[in-house]
Amino acid sequence: MKDLKLNNTLYMLLGVTECPAPTNILNMVSYTPSTGPYTTEENNTVTYACVIGYKIVGSNTITCQANGTWTTKPSCEETHCTNPGLIDNMASFQPITGPYTPKTNNVVVYTCTTESRMVGRSRITCQNNGNWTTGPECLQIACPNPTNITNMASFIPSSGPYTPLSNNVVTYTCNAGYKIHGTATITCQESETWTRTPQCQEIVCPNPLNISNMASFTPNSEPYTPISNNNVTYICAAGYKIDGSATITCQDSGKWTTNPQCQQIVCPNPPNIFNMASFTPNTGPYTPISNNVVTYTCNAGNKINGSVTITCQESGNWTTFPKCLPIICPNPPNITHMANFTSDFGPYSPISNNVVTYTCNAGYNIYESATITCQESETWTRTPQCQEIGIYDIVELTYAIFKKITNPK
Repeated sequence: MKDLKLNNTLYMLLGVTECPAPTNILNMVSYTPSTGPYTTEENNTVTYACVIGYKIVGSNTITCQANGTWTTKPSCEETHCTNPGLIDNMASFQPITGPYTPKTNNVVVYTCTTESRMVGRSRITCQNNGNWTTGPECLQIACPNPTNITNMASFIPSSGPYTPLSNNVVTYTCNAGYKIHGTATITCQESETWTRTPQCQEIVCPNPLNISNMASFTPNSEPYTPISNNNVTYICAAGYKIDGSATITCQDSGKWTTNPQCQQIVCPNPPNIFNMASFTPNTGPYTPISNNVVTYTCNAGNKINGSVTITCQESGNWTTFPKCLPIICPNPPNITHMANFTSDFGPYSPISNNVVTYTCNAGYNIYESATITCQESETWTRTPQCQEIGIYDIVELTYAIFKKITNPK
C-alpha cells in the first residue's frame, strides 16, 4: 500500500496518469498486455482478441487516457459469413442454408455443372473476420474448333461453342472421290479434347478383272478412282459378244459395278425354206468363226433367188435367206405355118408340162425335132421350123408310110 501511494505520488510528480486494469468483455479470449501497470506513458494501449467464432465490434484497441480512464471498449459479437451464393456454371453448394459461422456450417463445398470444370479449391471456409476464403471458378468446358482435314468437304455443325453436352458431336464428310478413314464423327470430351480425328483417303478401285474370252479393256492403266479413270470398257474376242453392260464404273464404295461376260455368238439353226433340197453343213453350232457359212440347194425344178449362201454374223443373225422359186419357162413361141402345139396352157416347168410338140399346117412339115423341152435355165430347147413339103419330101414321106405298114414293129 505504501508502494502504491509512492507510485501515485511519483506519477503525479512526473505528470503520468495510471489507468485501472482493463475489464474482460464477453466472449473475449484475451487482451494484451495482460499485466500492468497501465499508464499514459507505459502500457498505454491494450488490444482485445475474441474467441473463435466471434469478431471485434469497434476498435480492438483501447487507450489509457490522461483522466485515468480507458477509451471505449469493443465488444465480441458472433461472426456470420454471408450466403456464399451461386457462381457461374455452378451446379450446387453444400450446405445450402445458414447461418454460416466459423464454428458451425463453417465449410461450404462447391460442385460445377457437367459442362464446366473447376479451377481452384472446391471448399471455402468462413473466417473469423466474417469473410470466406477464396472460392473456385466453374469454367465452361469447351473444345477448340474442329480441325480441317485434307480433302474434306465439310464438318457439321460448323460453328461452336462445342461442349460435352451441346454441339458435342461433329461429323466430317469428304470431297468427291475420297472416303472417311476412321470414324466420321468426333466427340467433345470432358478433357476439352476431341476424340480421334478421321482422315479423307482417296477412293481407289482395284485393277479390273480379266474375263474369259475378252480381247481387252480400256483404259488399262491405274489408278482407277470415282473421279478419274472411272469407266472401263470391255471388248470381247472375235466370235464373242458382251453379256451385260460393256462398261463398268468405279464407285464411291471402292468397288466396280457388275462385270459383263463374253458369251460365244451362236446363230440359230438355219431355217428350212420352201422347195429347198438341203443346206450344208446341216449340224451346228454355227458361229461367226466356225461353221459360219451355210449353202442352200433347191429341189429339182426350182432355182435360188438371192445368194446361195448365208453367213453367221457377229450380231448372232444370219445374212438374208434365199428363196427357192419354181423354174418357169415362157410360153412356147408360135412358129410360121404351125398348126398348133400340145399343152396349150402353162405354166411350163422342167418337171411338169415340160415338153411341147409342134404340128404344122397342111403342106408343111416339121424341120428338126417336133418337140421342145423346158430346161432348168428357164429356156426351151431349139424351136423347130415348118417348111413347105417338096417332091423329095413326098417320096420320103411315102416311103416312111410304106415302111410302117409293112413293118409295124
